[in-house]
Amino acid sequence: MTDNSAPGEAWDVAQGIRELRRDGQLAHVPICIARLENALLPVDGKWLEDRLTIMWTAMGHSRDPRVSAAWLHETIRLLSDLPGDIAADAIDEAIKASERGYMPSVGAIRKIAEPMVAKRKRALARLRAVVTYTRTDPVEVKRPTPEQVAEILRDNGFASILDAKAEREARANRGPARNPTREDYLAMGVPEEHLPEAMRLPVDAQHQAAAE
Repeated sequence: MTDNSAPGEAWDVAQGIRELRRDGQLAHVPICIARLENALLPVDGKWLEDRLTIMWTAMGHSRDPRVSAAWLHETIRLLSDLPGDIAADAIDEAIKASERGYMPSVGAIRKIAEPMVAKRKRALARLRAVVTYTRTDPVEVKRPTPEQVAEILRDNGFASILDAKAEREARANRGPARNPTREDYLAMGVPEEHLPEAMRLPVDAQHQAAAE
């Protein structure tokens, strides 16, 4: 779930799904969500207290028990929301970056920890979006017009289909009430030798002659 978008651009859920499917990881998304949720749980309080106590003992400059107790209480309170592994890494990095052996501040520790937490939360949010994603922009399928269909058929060498269709439509539109053709008169039973005379008669007279 790497972020390849430009700064300020929203992450594309559909693109993420395609990448997960391509890499064969889509089925593992629920497992990854559970692991990330577990990895964002707050640090164990006893571990944090022990770690900070060691740090105070090694780097604290005051031996007043009230000062050490107050520092320990406030530092635990202000760091207790961090995940355990991130808290451990951030404390170590803050100590390594401190100058002249000074105790690293809560701000220095959180400055290191918060980008790591944000990255983990972003990955979790994206995986959850993959699971809950539903398409809201269905593809609109537009039917081609008859003219477009005809053009496609002719361009692909199927003009005979159009010619046959035109012939069927022409036959359907021919009949005694619609300017009868020679074929219509023959179909009505008019002998061929009487066609010139029949074709000159009105339509009603033609029907009467055919009935006689």
